[in-house]
Amino acid sequence: AAAAGDVMFLDNLGPTGAPDGYSCEVRLPADVRPGEPCDAEVWGYEVPPLDVFALGVCLFILAWRIPPWGLALRSDGTFQYIQAYGIQQLLTTWRLPLLSAEAMALLTDMMAANPQRRPSAEDCLASEWLRPLAEAQVPVHAVEDDVVDPAVAAIARMEIAADRRMVNWGDTWADDLRTAVREIAGTGYRITDAHGQQRIERAGQPGELEEVPLPSAFPLCVSVN
Repeated sequence: AAAAGDVMFLDNLGPTGAPDGYSCEVRLPADVRPGEPCDAEVWGYEVPPLDVFALGVCLFILAWRIPPWGLALRSDGTFQYIQAYGIQQLLTTWRLPLLSAEAMALLTDMMAANPQRRPSAEDCLASEWLRPLAEAQVPVHAVEDDVVDPAVAAIARMEIAADRRMVNWGDTWADDLRTAVREIAGTGYRITDAHGQQRIERAGQPGELEEVPLPSAFPLCVSVN
């Protein structure tokens, strides 16, 4: 149970008193009582957990060439899905290959919504996945060398697999879906949601869905059959 002085990770409340999709850390006051409202001090974020979270997202993009979500907010369907079911379940739904068990465990911890649950940078380096690289020699290129890391170049171009396109929730999702369908044009394709359910298009209107999906159904996946 929480006690006075504890730091808690809670939903942020908007002007109406309802959660606005953001979260924040607060420290409980000395006079806090169970079951009673109180005014808690905003604790803010520490930098190291933020860096670990950002590195986790970068590793996700390097591994699967697609962002894990549109926005790291509870209002984002994919972000909410990951917090509820985990990264591994999302990748399974997207029909993407998994990394090793050690890599998946580390990535899951690094991308935890609650910063208190993320490992430190030292813990990451000591993980089962990265430990074998502890003594590895990393090549260093001179500043003037015209060397581009292929992985960095891929991220810069936001390359995605040729056999699938992902569509995240947002104001432009409908246009993005039509674009994704056009890019897969000429092949048999299917549109599935974040739960693996196939979405049906209107007859003769590629990329136009019969039913507008809820935010929790995103991301949508356009994939080659």
